[in-house]
Amino acid sequence: MSKKQRFDRAFIKDYNATEEGYLTVRDVVTKPGVYPYGREDGSIQNELKHPGDIYSDRTVQSCNAKPVTDDHPNEPVNMKNIKAYGKGMSHTDAKVQSGDIMVGFTITDEALIEKIYDGKREISLGFMTDLVAEDGTYNNKNYQFRQTNVEVNHIATVDQGRVGPEAAIKGDACRTSMKVKSPESILGRIQKVQSQSLRQVSSGRYENQQQTITEPIF
Repeated sequence: MSKKQRFDRAFIKDYNATEEGYLTVRDVVTKPGVYPYGREDGSIQNELKHPGDIYSDRTVQSCNAKPVTDDHPNEPVNMKNIKAYGKGMSHTDAKVQSGDIMVGFTITDEALIEKIYDGKREISLGFMTDLVAEDGTYNNKNYQFRQTNVEVNHIATVDQGRVGPEAAIKGDACRTSMKVKSPESILGRIQKVQSQSLRQVSSGRYENQQQTITEPIF
């Protein structure tokens, strides 16, 4: 079964600035539900994230110690390219909380931190999954595929997406419309979405399949 790459969108609700100028965040990165994904031909396929799949130890633990990126790279992040893409790292505290999967992460890149202060306040989970063709209904929503063996690859910060304002980045729980700056502007300001589906080939590398994936709403 070939692996598919998917991107889920959410928003950072709270963050804090460290004395060094880094941003630390703890937030929801995904949760169960049926989500729409757009295909290259313009059609939509609904995919189920079942609690039995995403609450597995494999999936929850895969959120730990993963790179934070500025937008989604065009390839999975690994040790060979993390210097180019990595802007921070998730912590090792991923867990299921109130039905959601939550994890903390720290952003260390000066340029990305400045973008967040200037309004780039959405996060998008990049992950690999096996898709199983399955027609069904979950919470009164029909789906055609089920995501299994979900493994997180990275957490991206992205520009405006399709989810509601209730999930926007909120520095210290402020309103999202506010332009948040840390005390003394972080020590003097210390200083798509279109994506492609990827499949894993026998060599362990990934090839483009030319399929457009649209992030689900949650």
